[in-house]
Amino acid sequence: MEKFIFKSFERSALVIQLLNYIYQMKANLQEWYRCKIDKQEYKKLCKRSDWQGLKHICIWIFFLILSGYIAFLTWGTWWALPAFLVYGNIYMAYNPVWHECGHRTAFKSRWLNELFYHIGSFMYNFEPIRWR
Repeated sequence: MEKFIFKSFERSALVIQLLNYIYQMKANLQEWYRCKIDKQEYKKLCKRSDWQGLKHICIWIFFLILSGYIAFLTWGTWWALPAFLVYGNIYMAYNPVWHECGHRTAFKSRWLNELFYHIGSFMYNFEPIRWR
């Protein structure tokens, strides 16, 4: 029990040191660069839509299947290396979709967010309940 309390105290002390360091940096957020964008335009860009989300997913699935097919055709040759590099990058491009579906912001409807969140959790071998 004493070891657990001591380790917990060490972690707390580390967090306090980190917060003190951040406070001493005195970062003034008003001095940071901000893009000049109209509020109505910003709201229009942030508006959630099932159609836009499905469009992005369909484009991703198309390129995933295409690159996977090319990787399959080049199996056994040296061309398989760049083909699988492309395929792997396209496969990993689903991670931001999974992340936003976890926040329920990728689609307007909740069921689409849940569906693609669970698909992404399966793809990356994540436990969907633990990551929420």
